[in-house]
Amino acid sequence: LFPALRLHSLDLFDHPHLAGVVERHVRLDLERIDLRTAAPVPVRDMALILLAEVLEHLVVNPATLFRALAGSLRPGGLLYVSTPNFLRRPVREMLAQGRNPNAILPAHFGPEDRFHHHVREYTMAELLPALTEAGLEPVAAGYSDAGEDPASWANRPRDRWPVLVLVGRRPG
Repeated sequence: LFPALRLHSLDLFDHPHLAGVVERHVRLDLERIDLRTAAPVPVRDMALILLAEVLEHLVVNPATLFRALAGSLRPGGLLYVSTPNFLRRPVREMLAQGRNPNAILPAHFGPEDRFHHHVREYTMAELLPALTEAGLEPVAAGYSDAGEDPASWANRPRDRWPVLVLVGRRPG
């Protein structure tokens, strides 16, 4: 469908299902690399970087991460970020009842399980400034139904939508 498309993967883990799909895989720990002093991540001149449902699993400042990723974008390239919408109505309802929306970690939880749980969820009001602080121009900011059945979401208010989406463009 897109003969000129080249896919690269940056991930902490090697995923066998990406073999034959991505042109290049770079193992990268976005938490352990010193993003403040290191050169941009080792992939350059990208038209699009997709950070889908990742940010909430990392112990990292979003602006710092966005800045590092922006360094890998070509001028005019896009950073697409999707992450849970912390201010979705069900979370606000739980907080109003004095309940924590984050589940208590299981008793058998260990370091190897950490990427199965959210470290922190964000709000649009937090991530938009992080995007601009990273030197990116906001192109889009909104909410998504996360690809669920459109009929089930058609009449729901936007504040019930579970995912927030941001797109930033590298100037130039």
